[in-house]
Amino acid sequence: MKKVILTAAILLLSFEFAFGQSLKISDLKDEINSGNVSLTAMGNGASTGFAVDGFLRNNTHREMYINVFINNGIYLVNSGAGQNMLATQVFMSDGGYYELGNEIFIILQPLTRIPISLRALCADQHLDNPNNRESFTLASTPADISNIATKISRYMALNIDRDIDIAAQLALWREQGVSRERISMSFRFTENDWALASRIMN
Repeated sequence: MKKVILTAAILLLSFEFAFGQSLKISDLKDEINSGNVSLTAMGNGASTGFAVDGFLRNNTHREMYINVFINNGIYLVNSGAGQNMLATQVFMSDGGYYELGNEIFIILQPLTRIPISLRALCADQHLDNPNNRESFTLASTPADISNIATKISRYMALNIDRDIDIAAQLALWREQGVSRERISMSFRFTENDWALASRIMN
């Protein structure tokens, strides 16, 4: 991930922000559900971290500011035989984002489509990693992972500069009842990762 150097547009936002005008930051899931934003997403061969590539299209005539953090995550259903995914954050395709005060976001220009990368976790440990021939559709988060999805998204929001993908993935699988032995057969992690996963779960 990387912060984007301040452009003229962000400098203008900084000026307005300094004089008390609030910046309207939207949640990606809310904007997709309202129809204001369209998501196209596909796998890239990974199961954890920046594992979903895609595009966001702003369907409105106004500039939009989308929060990097996705409240409670968004559940993505695989069109093929690969894993379904839980996306927790959205970035520009190079991992970049804008930062203004305490706000961290990406910008969508009116009626424009941009490439993005979703930070996501595998929701089906026993299935193959999603590939670029498999697309995703947004669906309701299954009840058995909705609680851990909320905990993971909140923990990530408080630790933007910390790499916790492995621990978050462990937390999700553990919540689903996958044993440590089974996880260790195909997924590398350390004792520190396991301990951090426990903190996320609690």
